[in-house]
Amino acid sequence: MHDTTNIITPNIDMTVRQAELASSTVTSVGEFCAAECKMEEGNKIVLMVIYITPNQKMDDIIHFLKRILWPYTTAGGEYPGRGEDKLPIILSGDFNVNFSREDARPLIDFLQNDLNLAMNNNPLISTTRHGTTIDAVFVRYLNAVNTKLFVSYFSYHKPLITEVPIQTLPEDTMEVDII
Repeated sequence: MHDTTNIITPNIDMTVRQAELASSTVTSVGEFCAAECKMEEGNKIVLMVIYITPNQKMDDIIHFLKRILWPYTTAGGEYPGRGEDKLPIILSGDFNVNFSREDARPLIDFLQNDLNLAMNNNPLISTTRHGTTIDAVFVRYLNAVNTKLFVSYFSYHKPLITEVPIQTLPEDTMEVDII
């Protein structure tokens, strides 16, 4: 296990800690980085970052995602028998798809139906200075995850900040009293 892992593509610079597996993909459709990280209590979480090149066809985006996310689908997770389909995921990035428009529905449906990923930011709240929602965070199997906009004075994009509450409870709170 490595303490810190850096994954760099032409448009993504991702640094994670406690990564057991890290990968990246670069194609004409987009770029993708992922890391399976081990938490203090031993559970794993998969952190994924994506950049989709502007003006891509929806079918090409979904095909790109199907190829790289297959291990995390139900069918893909069962194939090697390691349960990747059960791992919590945070997928975030610049999709260059306006999620506030109906033509983004096939992408949202694919992520929801095939990967159980739900959009964690409001698609009606703009993530760019141009008034579009092209940046998004999708989450699965995590509770109380909060994504909100952050102020940026120098970027075209409004940064999305995602808070993941990670708390280890003291052992004495784990006891169950039988009455």
